[in-house]
Amino acid sequence: MNERLKRLQHPFFNNIQDQVGEFVPFYYERKLYQGIASEKPWEESERFIAMILKEWDQLKIRLKSAHQQRNKQEAEQLMVLGVALLVQYVYWLNEKPVSLDEQQIGDGLVHLPFNFADRLQFIMGQPALHLAFIQLIELINEVIKLDAKNRIRKKHSKQ
Repeated sequence: MNERLKRLQHPFFNNIQDQVGEFVPFYYERKLYQGIASEKPWEESERFIAMILKEWDQLKIRLKSAHQQRNKQEAEQLMVLGVALLVQYVYWLNEKPVSLDEQQIGDGLVHLPFNFADRLQFIMGQPALHLAFIQLIELINEVIKLDAKNRIRKKHSKQ
């Protein structure tokens, strides 16, 4: 395996068996780490973050249904995708490609929700729990707010 591609290795994401709409987890980072020319969403995050949020809206509906039907296996598989969306969102908001080989996901990022690492660890530790789904919703909502603040800050710094 390509040494650079190891940056995307994490046991939580090893069994991704699905995709949401057009979303393939870490697609652009795979291209980057394989040395294949591709778009770099972390450099033009506004357009790509809108795509992440569209995918999240679709996934959230599927997750809610899985929890209502008490289908833990489906909920767990979908939560892995949800966490992948969250991780991409956070990295792209920070204008960096995803790298999962750090001590903790998100290490070194500036724009993060409060207690991000602990909350993410809880979600990843028990992804089939409904409480983990609620926590994922809360984290994504907090990242949306951080994103809005960041855009306003950038807009004012350009003036």
